Amino acid sequence: MVSRSINNHRGKTKISKRWKTKRRTKDLDQIDEDIKPQNAEKLINQEVDLDRPGNAQFYCVHCARYFINDHALQDHFKTKVHKRRLKALELEPYTIEESERAAGFGNFQFAQKRKIETQPSKEELVDTKRMKYLEEQKLTLESIKSEIVKQIIECQKVGDNAEIEKLKVQGKLVKDDLKSLRTVLYGVEESAALHVLSLPNVLHKNTPKDNEYVIHQYLDCPATHTATHMEIGRDLIQYHNPHFYFFKKEAALFDYSIVNYASNNLGSFLPFSNSDFCRSVVVEGCGRDFEDTSQVFTLESIEESRESYTHLIGAASLESFMAYFTKHVVLENQLPLRLFSIGKKYHPPKPNAKENLFNVTQETALDFFVATKNCQEEMDTEFHEIVSTIIQIYEPLQHHFRLVYLPANKLKLFESLRLSIQMFSNSSQQYVEIGHCSICDSFLSKRLLFNYNANKEWNFPKVIWGSLLRVPPLLACILENNVNTDKILLSNVLKDFIE
Repeated sequence: MVSRSINNHRGKTKISKRWKTKRRTKDLDQIDEDIKPQNAEKLINQEVDLDRPGNAQFYCVHCARYFINDHALQDHFKTKVHKRRLKALELEPYTIEESERAAGFGNFQFAQKRKIETQPSKEELVDTKRMKYLEEQKLTLESIKSEIVKQIIECQKVGDNAEIEKLKVQGKLVKDDLKSLRTVLYGVEESAALHVLSLPNVLHKNTPKDNEYVIHQYLDCPATHTATHMEIGRDLIQYHNPHFYFFKKEAALFDYSIVNYASNNLGSFLPFSNSDFCRSVVVEGCGRDFEDTSQVFTLESIEESRESYTHLIGAASLESFMAYFTKHVVLENQLPLRLFSIGKKYHPPKPNAKENLFNVTQETALDFFVATKNCQEEMDTEFHEIVSTIIQIYEPLQHHFRLVYLPANKLKLFESLRLSIQMFSNSSQQYVEIGHCSICDSFLSKRLLFNYNANKEWNFPKVIWGSLLRVPPLLACILENNVNTDKILLSNVLKDFIE
């Protein structure tokens, strides 16, 4: 007896829907054809179809689905459904040739895995397509210009002055066209480059994924809860606002002596005089948005273009070091470079921040800068030596501190690994960063063309940068830690560096 074909899966909604064709999308082998560049571009830029969701303007190539708007499409890219589809498409689809190889015709080959990435946006496709067209036009005009030059040389040999004048006029027109084309091309390249410049550095193998990792701790964490350093140091700190404050009495001597003490223990490092100002190209090259007023101070001028704004950053900053080494060539035998600079560090105030030394906009700091050859082992060796130096400088001060590797989600754009120097704040009951040491690898060198020549090849140095100490947060923590102890602000270690 033949079973009935109706209601075989009654009550089983998922199975029932799976076999109905009204909501069936493309199979993986069909999508494999769609994701080829020539087909994907057509599918992303479809003509308006009023019968489709979003008028067919928001289409996911990998999932073969239309969306109502760009927001819905971008949200879809973050879902597990989309990510599972990308994973499924990594394996090449089954083909007739593969079945023949399995049957003994030809040599068997394992199916290859590919890297499948989410489709680019429409704007990125338009910019890329336009840039390719402009590049082709530029090459064509340069070819015509070269041909005109050759013809002029030939005419000069035979003395045909009339033809030379005609060719010069043509050459001038081509030159003007090239100038106009380069201006347009620069704008397109800049918009495309912004996406590239926002990519972060490659992570170092020692960077934790999720949580902080303590690699060194000196003394035990203070257990007492105290008043704030602003109350404790009422006679030592004259505070008006985050932009205007100064130290008095022992605090002023501490500010002077601590940087002298630290610089005296830096050994092979050379003092370096940096500028307090730099241009936008350096700020952007160091991974900061120079147009964001919450990241950097900008001295705007009507006469300056957007790319050449002047920024106040301070002599003790990464930008001040890189401003000197931008488009700079060093000799191979001069590496590794070990430099330090004592000066001010400027940064905009945090919104709704408390009025204390942890949130000031200018501070005295000692920054160091190391450039090594393009060698991972040499860079790691220099980093471990710096860590040892940090420990040797801080332990004689006889205050609790710890060294911590920060997780990936707390790194800045240019950082591959960040070692945070932290002290405990008794009033806020949390650790505060008083310095750091960051591995930048060759990220900064490549962006700002800092290089050296080795065996007739250009190489990019690997960079390590950091703040050995920041005086305001260091002073604040010491004032709070000294409460209910017999310790004084100016210890015997620092007294030797006052004069």
